[in-house]
Order: sequence, then structure tokens, then C-alpha cells
Amino acid sequence: MPSQNPAPSAASSSDSTASNDNDFPPFSYRVHQTKILTPSILQIQEGPKYRKDIRIKSTVINKVSYTVLFLTMWSVLIVLLYHFAKPIFKVSDLPSKPLFIPILSIVIGLLLVFRTNTAYDRYWTGRKLWTNLKFSSLNLGRLIWIQAKVESKRDKFLQTSAINLIYAFNTAVKHNLRQEYYQDYADLKPYNVETSEVIDYEEENLNLPIDISNKLSSFIIHLINEGQIDVSTESQLHNNLNLMIDCFSKLEVIRNTPLPVAYSMHLFTVLFLYLLALPFSVLVATKEIWYTIPIMFLTSFALMGISAVADEIENPFGYDDADLPLDSYCDEVKSELDILVKKKNPHTPKMWEDFIEKIKHQVIEIADSVLKK
Repeated sequence: MPSQNPAPSAASSSDSTASNDNDFPPFSYRVHQTKILTPSILQIQEGPKYRKDIRIKSTVINKVSYTVLFLTMWSVLIVLLYHFAKPIFKVSDLPSKPLFIPILSIVIGLLLVFRTNTAYDRYWTGRKLWTNLKFSSLNLGRLIWIQAKVESKRDKFLQTSAINLIYAFNTAVKHNLRQEYYQDYADLKPYNVETSEVIDYEEENLNLPIDISNKLSSFIIHLINEGQIDVSTESQLHNNLNLMIDCFSKLEVIRNTPLPVAYSMHLFTVLFLYLLALPFSVLVATKEIWYTIPIMFLTSFALMGISAVADEIENPFGYDDADLPLDSYCDEVKSELDILVKKKNPHTPKMWEDFIEKIKHQVIEIADSVLKK
């Protein structure tokens, strides 16, 4: 898709990796200094941030309002019939202890419990998988940034490109789960860079997170071939990358395996029929028939609301306020990687010597204060 002026990132110089060191961009092309320009056609929506307040749109009132209104009006109609047409409709003619209402209540309760637990389990599993994805990504970035021996501007550029790709992987997973299969997103395209002049990934139908993982795997092989990491570090890098792919695969399973439609439709049908029959039981149980109307309103809102909440959190990867804040999760990964790349590569003992020198004075001061006491 067409976009505005290209954003400056490590990707803008990926075609120059075959040149000498002087042709590579300076290290100012880091993740935290990359400017993002929104594409002109795609409308990038901001996902929900951490919830700090309770808003009406965060509830399921809008989804159940028409159903609750219908059931309430149904109870009003029944009450009016038994109030103004007493010779025809008498409360005393109703069974004093209808058996089917308690039995149906037990069935409804079991169905709702199973439905809600299943939906929340999907929600909670998605949250845990995103946490695992985050820490695997940060571990991979830490190992690449700290363990790799960087000796030239070309090495530094490729190393920074790999950090970009780690963030791009998380963003690609987010868009994939939302069924946004384009690549020209403002938070994705500038970071989806090449890490090698040998491998060229341009297949249009390729799964983008898997494509990015292939690039990262190619970069790990490049590091071991260049002697920049040892075998044990290579194993750790591949393990973290495999964990990232495993999290993505499990997240896809959650998105692609909803609760069977037959179960959801049967639950709604049984629940709706139960609420249609409930006013007759309430009429017998209450001394004042007008109490039936508020009781039916509250009961309908409670039961229909529970069912709607389960439907809402069954797929927690969208833009609704009840969904997981995927944009915030990706921002956290980006922020952590920003902090990582701002630090100097501690591969030399200089950083450790500076650290020892820094804490030495603190230890001396603490020891003096203890001796004085």
C-alpha cells in the first residue's frame, strides 16, 4: 500500500550491507530514535491502554439492552393481563410450586458456569502467553545486544536491525491476531528490516511473524558463522526464538478455535425461554404482582449480561475495552528494548570496571558508618 515519506530506520540501509563499513549508517539509527509516519491509506487505531476508570462502553449494557427491554416489556404485559383481566387470568390458577422452573434454573446455571469459565480461560491463557512472549523477546534482545561481539559499523547495523526485528515480531503477532494481514502499519513496517544481504523474504502470502522469525534465525546463523557468539549462546538464542514462535502458535489456536456455534445458540435459546417463563413463577411468589417487573428486569440483565461477557472475552485480541491491551504490551517491549540499546555494549571489561569503581566508594562509606556506630 502507498505511504507517506519513508520513515528513517535501519531498514532504509538494508540494501547497503554488502558495502564496506563506511557505507553503513551511524548508530543513530536505533529503535528509540526511529520516527514513525502513519501510512496515508491505513487508519491505525489506538488500542485500549490500562484501564483507569469504569466507562459505560466497557460494559455489555449496549449488547443486552434490547433483549432486556423485550423481556421487561413481556413481564409488563403479563402483569397487566393478570391485573386488568382478572376474570380470565387469575394468579390463583397458576401452580403454586412449578417444578420446571427450579430444574431449568439448575441447567441454566451449569451452562452459564461452563460458558463463562471457558471464555475466561481463553482470556487468561492469552494474557499468560503474551507475558511469555514479552520475556522471551527481551531475553533474545539482551543476548543479541550483550553477548555478540561487535567490531565494525556493519556488525552494529545488523545487531540493531535484529533488535528492530524483535519488536517487529511482537507487533506482527498483534496485527495477525486482529486479522490485519497488511505490512504497511506505522508500528510495523519501519522495524521489519533485513538482517542479511543474502536472504530475501518477499513472498506475499508468507505468515509475517514466521517470516520475521526466519530473519532472526538467519541472523543467529550469521553470528555463529562470523564467530561473534559461542555455541552455548547460539543455543540460548534459538531457544528464546522457539519460545516466541510457540507463544504465537498458541495465541493463534485461541483465535482460530472459538466455542462451537451450536453450544452458544443452544445456551441463548434455553436462557431466553427460561426468562419468558419466569414471570409466571414470580407472580405466584410475590404478594404484589407489580414487583414482577423490576425483578424480571434485574434477572434478565444479570443472566443475559453474564452470557454477553463470555462472548466478549472469548476472543480477547480486538480493539474493545474488554480485550487485552495488546498495544500496551508491544509498547512495553519497545520501551525495554529502547533502554537496552541506549546502553553501551558491555562485552569489554570496561563496563564491569566502571561498575566496580562506582560501588567501591559506596561500600567504603557504608563500612565507615558501621564502624562509627
